[in-house]
Amino acid sequence: MTIIEATKQAMEKNCGMTRPYRGHVFGYVKPTNGSLSHYILVGLDSDGNLDGHANKFWNPTADDILADNWELFEEE
Repeated sequence: MTIIEATKQAMEKNCGMTRPYRGHVFGYVKPTNGSLSHYILVGLDSDGNLDGHANKFWNPTADDILADNWELFEEE
């Protein structure tokens, strides 16, 4: 799905969204309407567990914005 569709659905379901790379999820973004951050980037280790890395800033690439392979990411 597109980034717009993924953002809408992630907001409705209160979950994250991601673009898997070669079938693996290295991190996901969680869209918010917070005053200090609008997307929260959360890093995952190779087993898919939180790696302790979260950043309130995300700088998408043009490829991220134009992509149609966004998926929702349900936090465990």
